[in-house]
Amino acid sequence: MRRLLALTVGLCLALTIVMPAVAAPTSPFTGTWISHDPAPPTSDGSTLHLDIQGGMQARINFIDEYASVCFRAGLPTYYTARGKGTVSGDTLNATWQWAKCGNKKFTATPAVTYVYDDLETANPADDTLWDGWVVWTRD
Repeated sequence: MRRLLALTVGLCLALTIVMPAVAAPTSPFTGTWISHDPAPPTSDGSTLHLDIQGGMQARINFIDEYASVCFRAGLPTYYTARGKGTVSGDTLNATWQWAKCGNKKFTATPAVTYVYDDLETANPADDTLWDGWVVWTRD
């Protein structure tokens, strides 16, 4: 009985070491992206960051280094938002779970759709996203 238990434990340990971890499926959206708000007077020209993880069921973190909407509300101007989204082909439909100006949390802005474009090259460095407002490039 002891021998069987030792063999079972040893086999489990060996499988844990030998078997590669099963990775979540990725999508072309996965990664970090950067953009800039349009320049004044349309917007404030601030730097924007987007981090997309989780493959086809994405988790999204958004940062605006200077959000004029926060400034106008008298709040800290560092804007962050967290969302989730679903990838379908070359689109990522995202909804925001929450947003913050500094530490002041509030209901997030409406949903957004990101459209992926690989510019028909194999080089991921030239990939872009379009959200209807700005073009995102890989960071």
